Amino acid sequence: MENQESKDFSVTKLVYKTIAGLSGGLGGGVVLMVLYVLAVGVTGDLGSVDPRPGLGAVIVGAVLLLIANITGSMLSTFLFALVEKAKYRDFGKALYQIALLNLMVFILLVPVYLISNLAVDGALILIFILQIVFTIQSSHLIFESVANPEGGVAGIYGTTIALLISTIVLVVLFAVINNPMIVLMLAFPVVWGAIGFSQSVISLIGSSK
Repeated sequence: MENQESKDFSVTKLVYKTIAGLSGGLGGGVVLMVLYVLAVGVTGDLGSVDPRPGLGAVIVGAVLLLIANITGSMLSTFLFALVEKAKYRDFGKALYQIALLNLMVFILLVPVYLISNLAVDGALILIFILQIVFTIQSSHLIFESVANPEGGVAGIYGTTIALLISTIVLVVLFAVINNPMIVLMLAFPVVWGAIGFSQSVISLIGSSK
């Protein structure tokens, strides 16, 4: 009876945590969309269909992505912590580390943005999407290791599975949607939703033993 109740709780948690990931990621995508629309009014180059936008548009786009990434990561991890309050204790410290990681990745990738934009047509949007996937996965690993040190191994398994799921979904979206900007915005809820789902599946499997 007790084991059945534990399974029921894990299934409920799976639903809640998946919704939390989707909601937090959607928040990041909406922030990116709003900032993008506002920025188009400032620099017309940002809204251009040119596969090689100007330097100003590249920098502005990278900054918008940074803000959206931090927003989505903090919102998603906050919602995860709400779903499992007892599990994630050192939440504030984790948020600081997540923001620091995103800032570091942004600084390191600035030269990559500029070089890829000059070297290959359309390469910049691919770099942006890869950045979203990498920083979200890394942010979640930091969140798990800092806020829940005891669940480090489960966090690694869950994040790895989420990486595979989100990669497949994003490839399908690229094939179906002929608009890289929309795929870029959808990447946030896709990756965070996959994390919430896979992490809960790992917990569900663990509780069934």
